[in-house]
Amino acid sequence: MTESSAKTPTNTASTNTAPAGLCGFSRCRAPLPPPGSKGGRPFEYCPDRTWPGGKTCKQLAAAQDALEQAFGEPVAAQALTGAAATFTATAERLLDPLGEVRSALEAMRTATEAELAAATKRVEEAEATATTERGLRQSAEHRGEEAEAASVAAQQAARDAEERARQHQQAREEARELARAADTARKQAELAQARAEGAADTDVLVTITQADIAQLAGSSRESASRFLAVLERAGVVTQGRGRVTVHDPVALANYIY
Repeated sequence: MTESSAKTPTNTASTNTAPAGLCGFSRCRAPLPPPGSKGGRPFEYCPDRTWPGGKTCKQLAAAQDALEQAFGEPVAAQALTGAAATFTATAERLLDPLGEVRSALEAMRTATEAELAAATKRVEEAEATATTERGLRQSAEHRGEEAEAASVAAQQAARDAEERARQHQQAREEARELARAADTARKQAELAQARAEGAADTDVLVTITQADIAQLAGSSRESASRFLAVLERAGVVTQGRGRVTVHDPVALANYIY
């Protein structure tokens, strides 16, 4: 290859070079607003304008410059518009599945939140039921303890009543024993009086039974009955119901050893 046949790249000016005060994007060239009240660098592109697809003037100008550098020559506005349209359509085709995925994720999140809310509600209901059951169990245990204490108290009261009844029975037995002893003493006094009056002519009436005589003699009632029968046949005494009439106290004294 000869030096004359070699092609030398030509440096072409960018189509986005704009006069001062206008937007740097070749398809826009709208007047730019002045800098803010605090000054600063002047705007190169429209700060607020967007194109189809949501692209700004600055983004589209950068894409146009990239194409010019790739092809080595300025790109016609029509070609840039077609490229932008193609980019926008591709982006929309990509966004449609993403929108469906997003919708599915939103539906999944909603269903998951509903399931979590239902599970939380079931857990709260289970905890409330467990709390109620614990309260009922504690109440039953408390009532059982009270019933057991009442049973112990009732058993102690029964033992106390039984002891008092035993003491009363013992007191009655002692009173009856004292009464028997007093009656025995009275009968012995009557017999002693009858012995002392042995020389008298009048009969002596002694209120006594065969059982009393047996007790005084320390023998059985049958022995006392046979002894009285002997005295009665001898004319010493006469028996009656609950009494004995002594006719001869001196003779009676002879029968007593």
